[in-house]
Amino acid sequence: MNISAILVTTSLDNTESMINILNDLSGLEVFHHDNTTGKIIVIQEANSIQDEVNGLKRIKKIPGIILAEMVQHYFGEDTHLYSAKDIENMDDQCGISSASSCIPEYLNQ
Repeated sequence: MNISAILVTTSLDNTESMINILNDLSGLEVFHHDNTTGKIIVIQEANSIQDEVNGLKRIKKIPGIILAEMVQHYFGEDTHLYSAKDIENMDDQCGISSASSCIPEYLNQ
């Protein structure tokens, strides 16, 4: 299963209706939105890379969408590329103590 985060931008007066439209599409869920900027974060689940790309194209074609770009993706089938040791050391590779995370603190708030 591939999971991606897509940043969507729409006009301020269109944000609520875009949230409803996006939530109604299969494989999509609005994760976060900001009514003061018209920005929406959508989480998409897809079975393949091609389905993921087609989902992004589908969003871009919705009337009222100003911008839609994939900002993060996870390929479920790629997990075998990382050993448990690699994952445990990932925080150290980021230059942060292992008790912390590679995600900047401001994104955790």
